[in-house]
Amino acid sequence: MMIYCIMLVFTLTMVGLAVYAGTLYVIKGRLSSAVDAAALAAGRSVNLGATVCAAQTAATSTATQYFNANSPAASWAPAPPP
Repeated sequence: MMIYCIMLVFTLTMVGLAVYAGTLYVIKGRLSSAVDAAALAAGRSVNLGATVCAAQTAATSTATQYFNANSPAASWAPAPPP
């Protein structure tokens, strides 16, 4: 009976780690997509400014807008405990 209790603890730990690792991979994919979209949008908006400073400002603001649109703040936070 004791061996089953030890195996149960080990199995539940491994299942928990697998779920946690899966969640991390999903978050990594979402973050990668959001960063890619922001970089592409910033690249497109570089030619909107008449000067280098204006172009940099336009690219930065556009990248920030695209990143925020593609990555809701709640998607990075872990689920609250029940």
